[in-house]
Amino acid sequence: MLSIARDRCTTAISSLQTPPTIAFFEFDAISPPSSASYLGAANLVLSTLVLEHLPQDVFFRTVKGLLRKDGGVVVITNMHAEMGRKSQAGFMDEETGSKVQGESFVYEVEEVLEEARRWGFELVGDVGERGVGLEDLETSVVGERGKKWVGVKCWFGMVLKLEGVVGI
Repeated sequence: MLSIARDRCTTAISSLQTPPTIAFFEFDAISPPSSASYLGAANLVLSTLVLEHLPQDVFFRTVKGLLRKDGGVVVITNMHAEMGRKSQAGFMDEETGSKVQGESFVYEVEEVLEEARRWGFELVGDVGERGVGLEDLETSVVGERGKKWVGVKCWFGMVLKLEGVVGI
């Protein structure tokens, strides 16, 4: 996944006159390193579909530890609780053909915001929530497998800033 992300980001920023510095690291939030060059160095953490796999305190402690001491921003996307109560994230192992599912937590948006505030984060703008509608099937936004999710909120996203960051 890191290789794919690195390739896509490199392609996306290659045409920019002054491309940002982007670094990718393999990281275990459950057993984080006590020292690493990237700890306390990030201006931005992008977290897509990670929160649902960690206890919230572990997630926010980790994000706070990755951001600069004077603050930073985290962009979070996650499976919505409506979807999480009906299913769990997983993937098919191509070698064995079996479904692999890790630990999964179901968090309501307000729970996430409450925990974020405990760690010194505040919401920037509004929380986005997205469900699947019939029009998504008709316009092929989702495929046939997505039919079971019509009428269900599947995703939420938010931007949080660590206190002390101004101008966002």
